[in-house]
Amino acid sequence: MGGLIRQILLLACLLSSYPIFGHVPVFLERDSSTGRPHNLKRPYNQSIAIYTFFESKSDLDVYQFEVSEEDLEEGPIEVLVGTLVPACEPLAGLLVSWVLVGPKQEALTEVGDTGLPDGVKITDQDGVLYISNQKQGDIWREPYTAHYYFRQIRRKVKLSKTGKYRIFVWPSRGKKGDYVLEFGDEEIWSIPDILFTLWVYPKLIFEGEIITEGCITSNMNG
Repeated sequence: MGGLIRQILLLACLLSSYPIFGHVPVFLERDSSTGRPHNLKRPYNQSIAIYTFFESKSDLDVYQFEVSEEDLEEGPIEVLVGTLVPACEPLAGLLVSWVLVGPKQEALTEVGDTGLPDGVKITDQDGVLYISNQKQGDIWREPYTAHYYFRQIRRKVKLSKTGKYRIFVWPSRGKKGDYVLEFGDEEIWSIPDILFTLWVYPKLIFEGEIITEGCITSNMNG
């Protein structure tokens, strides 16, 4: 057993210098909400993919992170936010909207009457980046699992203010189903990240992360 563990750790060390995956996968243990947002972890530029699900037509998922003085020591931090939807017939109509809310600054412009959900609270001190997918994105092949996704709008923003930031995500047209939140765009891998990804890789290969009934992405491979 000890020899096997050493081999796994050696493999992880080798892979840490040459990752075989793009995003670090994240599976939520509970639905995120305004009362219980999911906390995003540093480093905020690390590329992660959060596999999750709109449980109802009015579902509002919430993610949050905090920018400190230490984070800004070398200048503004750059983060990427975007969404993917598994490319299958049952989810072809699932469009995602999201807003990034945080301290007012150049990167976050104020919004007027956008029809935001009631759970999105904005104060006079807040700035907002508001993205609403009004049409389905092109089909994109994820190279590491060979699955297909509708690639929706992505945005990179440079954040220059300390404070709390929240990302509110909801279905644009009231359709429930699976989606992926992309956060960060740099392939940064720790040994625990690699070991976890290797552990869940079979689940991803066989689309075990998808909850929507009848969603097989290879049926819509572009």
